[in-house]
Amino acid sequence: ITAVRANLLESEEAQATERAVQAEAEAAKRAKQAAEAQAELAAVREEREAAEARAQQLQAEITAVRANLLESEEAQATERAVQAEAEAAKRAKQAAEAQAELAAVREEREAAEARAQQLQAEITAVRAN
Repeated sequence: ITAVRANLLESEEAQATERAVQAEAEAAKRAKQAAEAQAELAAVREEREAAEARAQQLQAEITAVRANLLESEEAQATERAVQAEAEAAKRAKQAAEAQAELAAVREEREAAEARAQQLQAEITAVRAN
């Protein structure tokens, strides 16, 4: 009975040792998995931060492109306004020239009418003599 008890005790101790070894192996395995998960989490955070930085950079580039586009549109609008002013000045000059020409033509007509009246008076005077 003592020998059986000793064997039983020895068997239980061996099983307990085996369970302890297995538990240690399982703990080591889980610690390794936890370390891998931590490393993966750090990598994911790093990728997220890089993506956020890239998004900010792209937003800054978009803002710059919009500013350049707006500046370009403003420059084009200014150019169109300058061209329109030049065209308006040209037309105003043409209108003034046309007015001056019309006034000159009227003066010539009035002078011709006055000359015609003078000639008519001379003709009438000659006939009267």
